[in-house]
Amino acid sequence: MGSFKEVEFDVVRQADIIAVDHVAQSLHRGNLKPLAELGEIDENSFDIEIGLLLAGKQTYTPSPEKRVYAQIVGMGCPDNCRNRKITRGKRP
Repeated sequence: MGSFKEVEFDVVRQADIIAVDHVAQSLHRGNLKPLAELGEIDENSFDIEIGLLLAGKQTYTPSPEKRVYAQIVGMGCPDNCRNRKITRGKRP
């Protein structure tokens, strides 16, 4: 992600929830970068950081009335957190 526009900006603009794997990286890569450069979004525009959600440091209650836009730039945060949860308490 990061080399081309994947969705129309209105998809992001109309989202009720913006979920990303890493806020800072999402402002510099992918579909959200141009919106950040236009000043339409900043670090306070994000509702969910997936790594924090998986680590239990953030909560989210799904709602069928909410439109969620998720941008995953490939930071590995969700993978690392999931793997840690899976292996927690187990010895190699």
